[in-house]
Amino acid sequence: MKRNIFRFLTLTVVALSGCNDKPEEPVINFDSSVIDLGRINFYAKPVTATFSFTNGGQKELKLVSVAADCTCTIPSYTAKPITYHEQGIMKVVFDPKAANTIGVMERSVVVRTNTKPQLHTLIVKMVVYK
Repeated sequence: MKRNIFRFLTLTVVALSGCNDKPEEPVINFDSSVIDLGRINFYAKPVTATFSFTNGGQKELKLVSVAADCTCTIPSYTAKPITYHEQGIMKVVFDPKAANTIGVMERSVVVRTNTKPQLHTLIVKMVVYK
């Protein structure tokens, strides 16, 4: 009888220890990693894509650095640490004149965070026309 109670308690403890569904380390969850800006006139003003993200981990999420692959794409982001379930925003401004290209385009922004993995790539798509 005592052995059965001990087994039951051991199994209960083991089962419950796996129930914590929020990871200890920070986790970045983007609502979307790709935004399609559609058709943009070459002579138009710069256009902004907004990426939203949340921290799915218990520790604070920190954006260490953000870099775009072109000077025509300028990112700005939430600089303060993001706590569990808090939301952050990253804006990416695309200037068609600075790109000096017509046609289908994709620009990427690489985000370095304190998560594992550290690097996350965001894509902004558009078609520039005259």
